[in-house]
Amino acid sequence: MSAYANRLALKKNFLCRHCYCYRSFFIFCLASFAFASFVVVAGSKFVSSNHQELTLKGYLPEYRAKKMTKSSVNALCARVDAIVLFSLEVDQELIGLRERGRFFDDADDDKMSFLKNLREAKKRFDCDVHMTIGGSSRSKGFSEVTKTKQKRVRFTKSIVQFLNQYEDVVDGIDLNWSFPESEDEWRNFGAFVKQLKKGMKELSSSSSSKKNKKKREVSVAYYPNENQEQILEMLEVSEFADGLHAMAYDSDDKEGHSTIDHAMKALNYAQNSFTGGKIMLLGLPFYGRSIPENPTGANPPMSSTYRDIMKKNDYTLRDEDNRAMTKVDEENDVEVWFNNKDLIREKVQLCRTYEDVCKGIFVWELGQDLSLSTEEEEEEEEKEKKDQHNRRRFHTREDRIERRELSLLSTLARAAWGDVRYERMLEKEMKYAEEDLKNKVESPGHDHFHADDGFFHNEEGDFLGHKHDDEYYNFDKHTEL
Repeated sequence: MSAYANRLALKKNFLCRHCYCYRSFFIFCLASFAFASFVVVAGSKFVSSNHQELTLKGYLPEYRAKKMTKSSVNALCARVDAIVLFSLEVDQELIGLRERGRFFDDADDDKMSFLKNLREAKKRFDCDVHMTIGGSSRSKGFSEVTKTKQKRVRFTKSIVQFLNQYEDVVDGIDLNWSFPESEDEWRNFGAFVKQLKKGMKELSSSSSSKKNKKKREVSVAYYPNENQEQILEMLEVSEFADGLHAMAYDSDDKEGHSTIDHAMKALNYAQNSFTGGKIMLLGLPFYGRSIPENPTGANPPMSSTYRDIMKKNDYTLRDEDNRAMTKVDEENDVEVWFNNKDLIREKVQLCRTYEDVCKGIFVWELGQDLSLSTEEEEEEEEKEKKDQHNRRRFHTREDRIERRELSLLSTLARAAWGDVRYERMLEKEMKYAEEDLKNKVESPGHDHFHADDGFFHNEEGDFLGHKHDDEYYNFDKHTEL
């Protein structure tokens, strides 16, 4: 039986036991109310100080992290509640985790430098760090290690051991099984989430260190299609998990791959399904994607980072522009659709409209933002610095603030947190930047610090598409398509 047929059968098995006589009428009324509320609040570009702050998370793959400078990591921690590192894989033979070298490798100076900077940034800005297990083609192994109670217990112990080993870095676990294809796999996954949450509670309560008694979070990523929401609810995952990440992007909608309508549908599905309160985080893409004429044909959608889109268009795109031409390979340009700053503000306000279920926003992924500079761009930048004035143009507080304000993440953080908290975190970041610059001058040769750092830094090769099954993008490849 095909994967698609399996999913249809699974949905039928789950839903045939429940009556949904008034479902269509209820959804229509709820959507109408949401839209009316959205119209009222969407006009505001910035969040009023009396709004409750939303939780903000951002994914960061290892191929971005290993080249990030100290100030880059500080800038991230100053703008999110949690950085979600992507990702480790399941070892189905050992019933444990593998590929730890993606982030934790004593022989790799770049990775050790990143971890050192991350530890310091956590202390400075009180941001959390979570670790993803799985994701896209990295999901293999989940089926085997969750098949029996004994295996689920053993796999949980492996994760708890990992958290103990890196207790000063990792605060929580994000599960991304893309995705269970039978009723048994879904039920096993639901039982595993409960088992993992139990193990992490025991870890927190048994810790001798006060700092490690903090709540250890478990989040689950899913594709918003109404079917998965209902399954997660029926399996009580929404009650045991601390967050459910709705990957509301990569649709084949002719209006764009992550529209406001797509976000509203994801929020409606969550509100109609989840009974665990504020549990859902709405996903936003920091990349553009072309609209395929035939999604199932030989020419799949093309993707490009927001940074590359802006660079291709000479940084002239306005906050309201959401389509642009960009280079996707050596020979071809293509029109891509992306989330602009205005749309990001609107989605934040939409999340607030669904306040009973929407906990916050997450981003795929942080390294795609405008201010991520490749080595090639840095070389071009150096060539442009022909006098002392230009040479110092990123040394001042005003210049550093201006550069950071260009990013999508700054727009998102200000909208999600409000001006008061955002300005407080910005001031703290600038203070540390000045201290680090002073230390750099007094101690030449400080590893991986550049005085004219931007918001993001140093990465070659950016492919960012987010796909939905094994034939899709392999995150181990770092080439532009």
